[in-house]
Amino acid sequence: MTNHGETTGSFENGDIAGYERSVSPGTHETYDAPAVLPTVEPGSIDEDLHRRDFTINAMAVSLKGENLGQLVDPFGGREDLEASRIRILHDRSFIDDPTRILRAIRYEDRYGLRFEDHSRGLLRGCIEMGLVGDLSTSRLRDELVSLLEDPGAAEGIRRLGDLDADHAVHPHLRGDEEAAQLFARALELRDELGVEVPVWRLGIAALARELTSEEAYDWLERLKVRRRDIERIVGAITVAPRIVERLRAEELDPARVVALVEPFAPDAPLLALARDDRAVLREYFVRLRDIQLEIGGADLIALGLVESPRIGEILGELRRRKLNGELAGRDEELAAARELATAVSTG
Repeated sequence: MTNHGETTGSFENGDIAGYERSVSPGTHETYDAPAVLPTVEPGSIDEDLHRRDFTINAMAVSLKGENLGQLVDPFGGREDLEASRIRILHDRSFIDDPTRILRAIRYEDRYGLRFEDHSRGLLRGCIEMGLVGDLSTSRLRDELVSLLEDPGAAEGIRRLGDLDADHAVHPHLRGDEEAAQLFARALELRDELGVEVPVWRLGIAALARELTSEEAYDWLERLKVRRRDIERIVGAITVAPRIVERLRAEELDPARVVALVEPFAPDAPLLALARDDRAVLREYFVRLRDIQLEIGGADLIALGLVESPRIGEILGELRRRKLNGELAGRDEELAAARELATAVSTG
C-alpha cells in the first residue's frame, strides 16, 4: 500500500483542531477546521492524485511520449474498481471533507460499487461526530442537488438512510423506502405528463416530507436555496398530503380542483399524484392547467367597467365557468362578461 502521508492535529471531546496533511514530498494541504476547503499548493500529477477523494478516482493515464498509456495508480484504484469497492485514501478523508460521503453514495449506484468495511466505519464515525452539519451550506446544497439529479437518485436516497447520512444532513430527513418510492413515482409522472419541475426539488420534498413548514423554511434558507424554490418545496411537503386527503373526502368539480392545487403547482399536485394516482389530478396536468380565458381585463374595460377589483372577480368567475365546461371560445366569454358587467352596473 502506498503511504498516505502523515497527519498532525488534536482531538478533544469530539472537536478537531486545525491540522496539516502531507500528501507527498513538496506539497501539503492545510485545514483550518474540519469540513472546510483546504489550502492546496500546485504540484505534480502524483501530488495531485494524493489529494483525490477515493482510490478509484486517484488514477491517471499518461498521454505523452514513451509513457503513452501508462497507468499511474498509487493507491490501487484499479484493483478496487475491479472488486467493485469504494475506498478512501486516508483515515481522515471524511473529516477533511464530509461532502465525500454524498459523492461516494452517488458513485455507489452509478458504478455498482459498495464501501469496503474500513471506509464505511470511518464514514459512520464522521457522521457520529456531527461533521456533516458543519459543512458550508452552499457546498452541502450542491452535493445534495448532484445526488438527487443522478440517474440512480432513488437508490441514493435509500443509501442516505442506510448509512444514517439523512439524519446527519437534517435530523428529520427520512432517506427510507417510502421516500425512494415517492421520488421515483414523482419522477416517472413528471416525465410522463411533461411537468416542468427540477428533479432535485422532488427529491428534497420526498426526503423532507416529515419536516414542518417552519423547519423546512429554516433548513432550506440555511442551504441558500432560492426563495422561489423554497416556496415550491415547502408547498409540496405541506400541501400535497392535504390535497390527497381533500380529494379522498370530497368529489370536486374541475374548477374547485384547480382552485385547490393551482396556487402550489407544479410540485404539490405532482407529489399528491405520486402519493395517490387519482383521475382528477391527472386531468389537472393533462387538460385543466392549460384552460385559460381568451379575454382579459382590457375587454371588460371596453364593456364599460372601470378598473377595480371587480374586474378580477369577473375574470375569476368566467374561468370557473370555462373550467366546468360552461363556456367555449371568445364569443361565449364576452357574452357572459356582458351579463356579469350589466349585473354589476345595475346592482
